[in-house]
Amino acid sequence: MRNGSSYLVLHVALLVGLCTSCCPGPRAKAQSYQLHILRYDLDDLGLGYEYEQVWPILLDVDLTESILTITEDDIEVYDWTEQAMTLTRKASARSQEAALEGDYFPNWAGQAFVVTLNGEPQYGGIFEAPTSAAAARFPVIYAESEQDIVVFYLRPAHMYPIQYQDLPPSLRSIIEIPEIHDLFLEEGKLLE
Repeated sequence: MRNGSSYLVLHVALLVGLCTSCCPGPRAKAQSYQLHILRYDLDDLGLGYEYEQVWPILLDVDLTESILTITEDDIEVYDWTEQAMTLTRKASARSQEAALEGDYFPNWAGQAFVVTLNGEPQYGGIFEAPTSAAAARFPVIYAESEQDIVVFYLRPAHMYPIQYQDLPPSLRSIIEIPEIHDLFLEEGKLLE
């Protein structure tokens, strides 16, 4: 009888193994999109005003030392036509708390950021106040908060008060990454 039970146990183990390999259960989703708000600001990194100068510097930054990382789970809605990301209430609170602790409140002005997709850097720049006189010719984010909800407005360069849709497509393409569009579309968070 002992050999019979060993035989049965072996068959059950094989069947379970086959079922889990062809029909895997739920797996943890890897975070594909990440917006890294860095510990460094414009002055710390010695950033210039041209993207060709800024991007190589940002590529050398250790992203694991970010002050705050925003993922697709932290974004309630991504308005693609305006390049506006509305954070969830929880992520908004984390953003505001981190900004207060680091004395970057209310809009993270001057802090550097890098956007990654599947761990690969896509673009980067700095947070800026919309009315700043800076002549940044590289991506910027304007952070605004209304009723405790944070919205990040992504721009390919600091060009306030020009409306996003009035920018030429060649400039918008710096931040309009098709794979990011598709990810948020798949997540059901894209507004077009």
